[in-house]
Amino acid sequence: MPGQLRDYFVVLPDSAAGAAAAGQLPVPGAAAGRSAAPGATGSAREVGGTLTVAHPSGRPWIVARPLVRKVSHLARGEDALVLIGPDRVPDAVLAGILEGTRDRTGLEHRLARLPGLYHVVARLSGRSWIRGTATGLRRIYHARHPTAGTIASDRPAVLARLIDAPLDESALALRLLDFLPHPLSRRPVWRGVHETGAGYGLALPVAAPGTAAVPGPTEHRWWEPPPGELPLADGARKVGDAVAASVRAHVGGLDRISCELSGGLDSTALAFAARDTGPASLSLLTVAARDRYSEDETWARRAVEAAGGTAATTTRTDGAAPAARNHGAAPVPPAPATTSPATAATRSSSACPTPTRTSSTATRSPPGATSAACATSSAGRSCPR
Repeated sequence: MPGQLRDYFVVLPDSAAGAAAAGQLPVPGAAAGRSAAPGATGSAREVGGTLTVAHPSGRPWIVARPLVRKVSHLARGEDALVLIGPDRVPDAVLAGILEGTRDRTGLEHRLARLPGLYHVVARLSGRSWIRGTATGLRRIYHARHPTAGTIASDRPAVLARLIDAPLDESALALRLLDFLPHPLSRRPVWRGVHETGAGYGLALPVAAPGTAAVPGPTEHRWWEPPPGELPLADGARKVGDAVAASVRAHVGGLDRISCELSGGLDSTALAFAARDTGPASLSLLTVAARDRYSEDETWARRAVEAAGGTAATTTRTDGAAPAARNHGAAPVPPAPATTSPATAATRSSSACPTPTRTSSTATRSPPGATSAACATSSAGRSCPR
């Protein structure tokens, strides 16, 4: 089974056809099982690592196979909220978000205070609302099932399997390019599968009373850049606090953390925020550009040095004969607590160069540890996926 089918969730309509579609999912027994863990609120059952959250009718609403993520869910009457992300959200927090919420706007206003990257699935007044993240890192796809109507998921391959979608050969050919500009980057490689735009959510309506016809889905923008009302220093501090809180929500308390590091402003800020959570081991992965004028490797190395000491070995395989270069430097004391991601990252790049392989190694001494290994590669910036 392809890897993308091992960790996914699907949102289904409240109908017999939707329940039948649940039985076609990659995991056997997705629509049946034993009760969820004690303390779970709402109609949910789990079997074989697959969680099913039900509609008020008892039919499956969400079928989730979260191998590396956590599912938090709570229902109040016919309204419900499900968050799929890095950690479980306590019921008290879910209740504070859901209770008193009457529409999408109110829900998103309350969710804005929750750190971390979550997929959100909510049922408000009978309508399902699904969205990923503002940047598009967590995405939503939808497709028209021949009998069940619109089905949504975070994995296009799952939807393609449910509707038996053929490959879109032209979209597949586009993926051979180094970089896909918008809107081509939003084009799935299966016909009949559609992606919801970054910052947009998907509303799934219910059938009108006395009819069996369900209107199609509608996209609604749920995130807009906030107005520039704060002074630069205040805004920078709030952004830094938000980044730090989000990174802690994902990796706080872990002994080993790995990050992508291109040397750009965004990846360097995340790498420093991960370092500040105090792991025993921090591994940094980068991919160098074939372009000899690229400065990614230089800035990635500077970031590593600012995060601790450095002793690097670089091997290039860019089509020429492999050449090894040893770079050594005297150990640098750990970066002071005042070192900020913005200080370490002094430039950003808008290019997404074609990668080659490079690797280097650096060591540092994090708080509470005698030494730690930091495996870093030299890399171009990550292209949006």
